[in-house]
Amino acid sequence: MMNNRKFRFGTLPAFLAAMALTVVSASAQNTNGQITSNHLQSKINQVEKWNRYANTFSEVLDSVYGDFQKSVFEYDEHFNCVKIDNYWFYDSWMYDYTEKYAYDERDRITMIMDSTEGYASKSVFLYENGDWISDEYEYELDGEDWIVFGKYTYEYDTDGHMVLSVGYALEEDWVPESKMTWEYEDGKLQNDIYYYHGENSWNPITRNDYYYNAEGLCRERLQSHWEGDWTVGWKVEYEYDEAGNRHIETTSTIYELDDWVYTYMTEYLYDANGNCYSLSGYYNDDLRDWELESTMTYNYDLAVPVENIAGIWMVWDEEMPLHNKLLDWQLWANDDAYTTTFYYSKCEGLNEKPESLLAVYPNPAKDRVVIEGVEAAEVEVYNAIGQRVKMVRGMNEINMADLPQGVYLLRIADAKGKVYTNKITIQ
Repeated sequence: MMNNRKFRFGTLPAFLAAMALTVVSASAQNTNGQITSNHLQSKINQVEKWNRYANTFSEVLDSVYGDFQKSVFEYDEHFNCVKIDNYWFYDSWMYDYTEKYAYDERDRITMIMDSTEGYASKSVFLYENGDWISDEYEYELDGEDWIVFGKYTYEYDTDGHMVLSVGYALEEDWVPESKMTWEYEDGKLQNDIYYYHGENSWNPITRNDYYYNAEGLCRERLQSHWEGDWTVGWKVEYEYDEAGNRHIETTSTIYELDDWVYTYMTEYLYDANGNCYSLSGYYNDDLRDWELESTMTYNYDLAVPVENIAGIWMVWDEEMPLHNKLLDWQLWANDDAYTTTFYYSKCEGLNEKPESLLAVYPNPAKDRVVIEGVEAAEVEVYNAIGQRVKMVRGMNEINMADLPQGVYLLRIADAKGKVYTNKITIQ
């Protein structure tokens, strides 16, 4: 599958690079302690967010400038990002590569393409059962012809969680190469397992097991590798602040004498709106004391909610909460500082907010909400960090009793496909 290029700016400090290497087959955990399968969702999460917030946009992300890289964005009339041109700085700005995106009439993503001088590749997505991608085909450009060389198939449970992904290579026929499985209990991911296909059978490679605290937040992830049986290799532990945001993340990569030795630690700090304004990494190579390796700081315009910004999800890591307009971030590492700045423009006349007699009440609500003014064909409920936590069809009264307190976004689609959004608070 094509690489997810978010957080492309600046040089990753060693502690982040090391952590990235250890989670190749893991699912994604956001800083609110919720786990989702990252295999495909990371690729389409930003598109889902654009569709949900499309009626609230007032600004659009034009470009992002780092010390050595920049990206310039283009959009269609629905605020879907259709093109990103990327550049490196070598005495002057030099072209690097281009990302292109295509969408269907429902603004569902149908293609992602990367191209640079002399090379291009793309992924094409097919849908079944609504908005769930069933197949992904991979192509490379050969002269003027697109040659298919791989594909992935995806399966989901009734709640929309991905439970199976199988990768194939094209020889004389489709030959299975790899697969990943996810198991859930009460909506929470319990484990994911990565396999390769050899000698006419599936062979396990790595496994991640997830454990939760009393509040339902992931407190620990264990990764094991297969040696005739599962052998634990490392673990990550998570601590949270009073608001439920991840505060401390510690990684153990050495397992000796039935005890763990912590080698990496990440500390998150949040502002009053729940945005992460500081992310610091520490290493423990001598296994005695934590030493600061690098820090990333983030600046926001707290007066502008993120729902008003189109395009921001192309460069923001959905594992961290984002509630307001991002202005810049700075990376401090090895006595060097790197800055990335975000530039926006006003949305003028594109995708006007539809007129409607839509009403959602009560707000705040306790156990249910009622939708009036629209005959709801489908209602999706998203939490403050953009995760879909509920979906119902053909109902204008929604049971919210199973959701924790907080702010939620309703995405309401009528029978004609017209989409409305509304924020509610559950007390």
